Amino acid sequence: MTDPSSYAENVSESLNILFMPRSNENPYQSSLMESLGESGHTVWVGGGNPINFARGISENGIPDVIHVHWLATYLIGDSWITTLLKSITFGVCALFVKLIGIKLVWTVHNLAEHERRHPRWERFVKSLYSGYIFDRLIVHCSSAVELVKDTFGCEGDKIDVVPHANYIGLYPDSISEERARAELGIDQDKTLFLHFGQIRDYKRVPWLMEYFNRTCDEDALLLVAGNARTEELEKAVTDRQRNCERIYTELRFIPEEEVQYYFRAADAMILGFDKVLTSGSAVLAMSFGLPIVSPRLGCLPDMIAEDGGFFYKNDDPDELVQAIERALDCELNDAGTANFQRAKHFTWDQMASLTVESYLHPFE
Repeated sequence: MTDPSSYAENVSESLNILFMPRSNENPYQSSLMESLGESGHTVWVGGGNPINFARGISENGIPDVIHVHWLATYLIGDSWITTLLKSITFGVCALFVKLIGIKLVWTVHNLAEHERRHPRWERFVKSLYSGYIFDRLIVHCSSAVELVKDTFGCEGDKIDVVPHANYIGLYPDSISEERARAELGIDQDKTLFLHFGQIRDYKRVPWLMEYFNRTCDEDALLLVAGNARTEELEKAVTDRQRNCERIYTELRFIPEEEVQYYFRAADAMILGFDKVLTSGSAVLAMSFGLPIVSPRLGCLPDMIAEDGGFFYKNDDPDELVQAIERALDCELNDAGTANFQRAKHFTWDQMASLTVESYLHPFE
């Protein structure tokens, strides 16, 4: 294996970095790649398919670092057989690349995959690989360090904190609140809470709708915008919305050019996670200057500005209702400004620089 000191010397000027897997859900991966590229590094994406991996190496050379973002992609399948095969295949391949001196880094976006198909196995194999396979782990907040240590049993000194950069300017943003509301058919005088993004079980959207409807302010509205992952979820949301005049739904994928209509129409973002570590939707809300009603989970209290969040205990619906009502009693514009100002501190250049520092940390 390459000597650690010579490794740092050889790659300090320009790294060859492979990101895995590919994700086009939001600008996170592409923005980080762009900032790393502007710093003089070569960054390419591989999906894990052996043919694509070989083609990528032929085009880009052997990477200095393989940076895995969503690890469950390579560990968990629908069946136990698929899961076992994927996990073993990843482990064998990872050991091979370590033997030839390639560094392995994992950004822990989530402690477990959202669908939780094989949670005990996932925790076991992630604990094994985080301790013995990966050279460094990256998390997006200080609170996540303890959560990762407790969940996977790895040492804290191999975990690096790299704050999630903002999405300011990465989506079109040229319309007024008045125009946005007119386009969406929202009353100009109402207070609008937004839940935005793909509807999945762990976001508890039907639960959120049920308890939002128990708030006392008749001028408070909820807009749920995003495509449902399953037909069952779509039906649950539709059934919950039926006969509720204060809840609106737009159950479809929202194209990038339309995102601004929803965030400019809204007065606040609302989140209903039952479990979460990092939330891109919270970063997006802050980047549009919205306050956030949020469960007190994962990185959310670290990310959201002190004056920009209204927190509740994730398993207490009464606290959710109280958090909504606290938001209704506040100056939401001021709270949103606090979030926007905080988001501005977290840039992609900063994120790229801290990520490279993690790459350059000596081998264990």
